[in-house]
This record gives sequence, structure tokens and C-alpha cells, in this order.
Amino acid sequence: MTSLKFHVTAIRCSILIIAVSCILLQSGDTRARISELKTVPPFKATTKEESSSNEPQSKPLAENPKTKDRTIKGYVAFRTAHAQVNTKCFPPQLKSILAKVKKRFDATPVVSSGYRSYKHNRRVGGARRSYHMKCQAADIRVPGVGKYTLAKYLKGLPDVGGVGTYGCNSSVHVDIGPKRTWHWGCRRKTRRT
Repeated sequence: MTSLKFHVTAIRCSILIIAVSCILLQSGDTRARISELKTVPPFKATTKEESSSNEPQSKPLAENPKTKDRTIKGYVAFRTAHAQVNTKCFPPQLKSILAKVKKRFDATPVVSSGYRSYKHNRRVGGARRSYHMKCQAADIRVPGVGKYTLAKYLKGLPDVGGVGTYGCNSSVHVDIGPKRTWHWGCRRKTRRT
């Protein structure tokens, strides 16, 4: 009977791993997420004698504060617009904001800009001290949600710093810096030659 329970548990784990793999392949930036999967502790089967002992049981992975960033929910909290968007260095606070956006609007946010190098930030006309260069900011959009609706929701979250909207596109800037808001109108940039 114990052997049967072990096999059923092993089959359930296999199904879960396959499901997570399918989700990761559908979302962008899979290399970072697959490498993060390797940090999850392996499954340990327990026998009936071990589970009935008086030793305190460890917390499940999702409830353990030391491993809360490793839960499967965190891997699908957002996706990237294209492969060049760098989100590997996003801090847990920014990932948490994106997960809240997903939960509120029941749609996965799309990150169109994450970390930017100094050179790339200058090329796209970013602010001199942009939080994108510190990997503490993201430009996002949520399919089916207007940018002003998204910005209003983000302004109401306590852990959000800056929220900005842009006149020419549907993206909303969100970062974890100090509280501030702005709207950049649609302006044409001329290139110096």
C-alpha cells in the first residue's frame, strides 16, 4: 500500500513538472526561469513512520518565507514582449508588483522594457538616473486593460514608487523608487548628425 502511494505521488510530481515546462516554453525569457527551477529543493518521499513522528514538519515550499520567490506562481507572473527584454535581475519587490497586477486584472502583464545598460538607455531617450539602469523598473502593458486604468491601480499600491505613462504608446512605467508620477506627451526626437 505504501509503495502505491509513493508511485501516485511520483506521477503527480511528474505531471506538475511537465505542466510547468509547458508554461515556461510559452512565456518569454525561459533560460532564466529554467535555471531558477534548479534551485527548488528536490522532492523527498517520506514513509508512514517518518510522517507520524513527533518532529515538527517543515513548512510547504509556498509558505516558507525563505523560498517564497521560488514558487511556481512567481514564474508566470509576467512575460516579456521579445527575447531582448532583460528581466533576470528584477528584485522580488518588483516581481511581487507584477504578480499583483496579474491577479487584479486576470491577465499576464507584458514587460516591454526591463534592465537597460547606460548606452541603451541613452539610445531610447531614457532619464539620466533611470531605475531601468538599476534593474528596479519595468515598462508594462496588460492586454485588454487601458494604460490609465493600469496606472491608477499601480498608484494605489503601497510598495510602488514611480508610475509614469507615455503619450505615444500603451506602456506604463513602474518602479520601486520613491513615490512619484508623470506623463510624457508624444514628442518627436530629432537625431543629431
